Amino acid sequence: SHHLKGLIHPNIARHFEIGIAGKDLYLVDQYKKVTGSLITDSGLTKGKPLFEQLLDTLAYTHTLGFLHGNLTAERIQIEQNGQLYLTQFGWPPGLFEDAQINSEQPGSLPSDIQALGQLIYAAATGQTWAADRGFVSDTPIGNDVKIALQAMLTQTTTSSTINLGEIKTLIFRPDESIETKGNPVAAQTYTPIGQEPDPDNRLMQSTEIPAEKNALSRTWAIILAVILVTAGLFIFIVLPE
Repeated sequence: SHHLKGLIHPNIARHFEIGIAGKDLYLVDQYKKVTGSLITDSGLTKGKPLFEQLLDTLAYTHTLGFLHGNLTAERIQIEQNGQLYLTQFGWPPGLFEDAQINSEQPGSLPSDIQALGQLIYAAATGQTWAADRGFVSDTPIGNDVKIALQAMLTQTTTSSTINLGEIKTLIFRPDESIETKGNPVAAQTYTPIGQEPDPDNRLMQSTEIPAEKNALSRTWAIILAVILVTAGLFIFIVLPE
């Protein structure tokens, strides 16, 4: 229990006692006045402050080597002031030697990211994620959000194609609401994670107009020709005198 007591974070419910009673594993944590609402109830836009708290909390615990292992909306409690608490936390790998207990612990970083993706998907679409159904949404999903979700929801227990920092950038960046229609820079799509970027589809394409580039090339060609002619006249006419 001393391992989990060491998790001190404003968004993690403090654990006071962890033990085993017969075949049951029990956990005693701090009392909180919660609203009873789920993190997915407010949608992705209104729920942004809550999801940012959750992302920061997971980043903190993963840095320390802890995994939640069973991340669901019911294990995330919300107080009336908007404070989020991550509860019923999982255990660090190898904490228990008992094979039966270990077999019940999912215990992988990709599984936490996949579970987070399912929560964000539910908030963004109003639907429960089902792999065989694919994306089903009651509201439009932004391109960046869809890219992040596709990477998160295709995690395996042994490999990860996206990290929490990339998730935060793609889904909760400040300019996420900018209209991309008619804006060739904003409308560029992100390269799928793990693939080489297409040189013809970069976010920072040159803004020079082709006609301007051609005119500039002709100007430099004329200047170079004048220099060569002047040098030739100097060599063959001026120097022999």
